[in-house]
Amino acid sequence: MVFGGGNYTETRDIPIAQSGLYRSIFTIPGNLLNAGKHTLEVDMVVNLSDIDAHMTDRVAFETVDDYRVHSRYKRWAGIIKPDFPWKTERVGETELAVPVRS
Repeated sequence: MVFGGGNYTETRDIPIAQSGLYRSIFTIPGNLLNAGKHTLEVDMVVNLSDIDAHMTDRVAFETVDDYRVHSRYKRWAGIIKPDFPWKTERVGETELAVPVRS
């Protein structure tokens, strides 16, 4: 498992009390998953803790990546590759600094 999620807030605030056909939709943010084949496991949970049904290999998809944009090494290591915001700034001098080769 790489990550888990669910509509916990929604079902806590407005519990599903009637039987019927329901649809839940979620979005996996872009740049979260690395390129490759992925499958989802889906649990239907009652009372926020009791698993009523567990389904594996029902949803599968493949993500692709444009390696030219961000990596000369073709594929990033790992299953996820979140695009965290980075900020790099020079904070001072040091005698241990490695000289930059030109």
